[in-house]
Amino acid sequence: MIKRQLKSATKAHEDFLKSHGEKALKLINEKQLTANAFASGGAGIYNFFVKLSTLKSTSESELFGANVVKTLDNDKWYGGKANVDEKLAIDSVKFELEKIAKDVLIYLQENEQRYNAFSLIYKNIYAMGLVNELAKLTQQYKEDENILFISEFNERISEVVNNEPTPFIFERLGDKYKHFLLDEFQDTSSMQWQNMLPLIDNSLGNANLNLIVGDGKQSIYRWRNADVEQFVNLPNINVANKNDLLIEREESLIRNFEGRILDKNYRSESTIVKFNNALFEYLSDTVLNEDLKKIYHNQKQEHKEDEFGYVSIDFPDLMEEDTDTVNTRVIYNYIQKALTDGYNYSDICIIVRQNKNGNTVANFLIKNDIPVVSAESLLLNHAKEITVLLSFLKYISNQKDLVSASVIINYLWHKNYCNEAQCVIYLRELNTFKSKTVFDILHECHLKVNILKLTASNLFDCCLEIVNTLKLNESNPQYVRFFLDEILGFLQSNTSNTALFLDWWKRRGEKASVIIPEGINAVNIMTIHASKGLEFPIVITPFLAWDIEKTQSIWVDIDEEGVDLPVALINTTKAVDETVYKPLAENERQQQTLDSLNMLYVDFTRAVDRLHIISPKLKKNSAKNCHTWLVDFAIKQPQFDAVSNSIEFGALTKKTSKHSKIGLEQLQISQLSFN
Repeated sequence: MIKRQLKSATKAHEDFLKSHGEKALKLINEKQLTANAFASGGAGIYNFFVKLSTLKSTSESELFGANVVKTLDNDKWYGGKANVDEKLAIDSVKFELEKIAKDVLIYLQENEQRYNAFSLIYKNIYAMGLVNELAKLTQQYKEDENILFISEFNERISEVVNNEPTPFIFERLGDKYKHFLLDEFQDTSSMQWQNMLPLIDNSLGNANLNLIVGDGKQSIYRWRNADVEQFVNLPNINVANKNDLLIEREESLIRNFEGRILDKNYRSESTIVKFNNALFEYLSDTVLNEDLKKIYHNQKQEHKEDEFGYVSIDFPDLMEEDTDTVNTRVIYNYIQKALTDGYNYSDICIIVRQNKNGNTVANFLIKNDIPVVSAESLLLNHAKEITVLLSFLKYISNQKDLVSASVIINYLWHKNYCNEAQCVIYLRELNTFKSKTVFDILHECHLKVNILKLTASNLFDCCLEIVNTLKLNESNPQYVRFFLDEILGFLQSNTSNTALFLDWWKRRGEKASVIIPEGINAVNIMTIHASKGLEFPIVITPFLAWDIEKTQSIWVDIDEEGVDLPVALINTTKAVDETVYKPLAENERQQQTLDSLNMLYVDFTRAVDRLHIISPKLKKNSAKNCHTWLVDFAIKQPQFDAVSNSIEFGALTKKTSKHSKIGLEQLQISQLSFN
């Protein structure tokens, strides 16, 4: 029904434009006039009516261009080559044509935004329908099982505490605890804060001290509903419609509030602190709107008196290389410099935004005999050997699974068991002609396979046979070893059933990784989120070329006649700027900008001695990219070297004893072997 309502509303709009365009063209054709008879020819008022009749354009900005406006405002209707008869013919219809154009203009000014909004909503109508059905199924499941999701508890608590002066659920807590400390407050959601307010209010009423600690510049959990603005606006409560109870609690906060700014940096050396002060003052003034600038208002920190520390920013040109190769090469060079200056592997942390980049770096360092520690980047599923092993298991279970078979053949080509031309032939024989099996192709590649062992053995022995057949232990022994350990763990509580294991692995595979104990002398690799609150003598942060703004889906309230839809899902594309929802889209874009700025702040403030920033050049320039932010800052500094596309602050020094750590014996990755 809603689909029909939206379609009916947009069709009525289009019918109005089309009918007016056709009416105008009919008048023109009756007078046997052509485009050349009118001012600006095919780019003027004549084309305006053509666009209307064909619905080639439906927006005011596209229809009423400079030439059309000039004709209507200045009464300039004749083309330069129009003869007397044509001018007379134009005079006889121009008043009607002018009325049509002005009627269209008035109509668009009154209805265009509504039409654009309905068009955007219509594009997501199936997604909204799916969400609605999922919500119904979820609710039915909860009722059938008599359960409540943990995520709903905050909402249930909020319904109670926001309407009772002394919520009974907090009575015993308020008696037991006198003081409350709320840490990382910038990552607290609005609902969480309101649920804590009764306890804070009760404590303040008894003249007790409470502490709220946070840093708005480190708010990087908006996707978990963190509301950084409620921290910045303290002691005011950042809620639009406050009831009397909330107003009373706000007044209590205001009476007892004392704000303190901790502006002394005890972590980083002075050069790093000065760099971050300058960079984030520049970026916050440049990229944030006035409402969000207050988050960085007091961002400057005092630094140590000694002039130590080093910062480098590299903008390497990709040339013909891929971004992974360029980033990992620069990382390797900085690690070698650090080792030369007396630092240990464990003094170095490589911070990335995405796990896939961390995995790339981890595999590169391991191949170059550099030990690494990473809880996220060494997932077993990221190894080609594990992927092909799993595909082989799927193929054994179902030899009609041609996708898994193709994965195996591509691996053979990747490992040079066949050339590209042979790979293409094998894939055709598998998928198109179905004349061969994977086992036939393995035999042609001179790989011995015992089909009986694969099909008749238990799961563990079957995997051993696959490993030996494809020689997986030769290329990535550590991943294979840990995967086999996972299989043994599975078999301890399950039967040797391949289908059951594959179903189990769908869940387990998201977490299973190569386990290397912490405390060893190894390079740390982690995401920006995981690094929050930590520090390292040396930080290397590569792959700094992510897009700031991405199209997102946002929920908006609908208040339109003729459409029975209270809320809708729309995408924050440029098209939304032509609707009443433009402010919401602009707010989302600004929030994304703040997210990226805060990510950089967390990233760049982990270093103690050295900070190495690697931001390869973009293949296509974009103002909405963190690479562009860094370049714009760097080229304004006197130290910028345009030849090497890099900039340095401070000087490299040898490691001092203050960074010494006692760790476990270094784990030699290269010595891990398959038995």
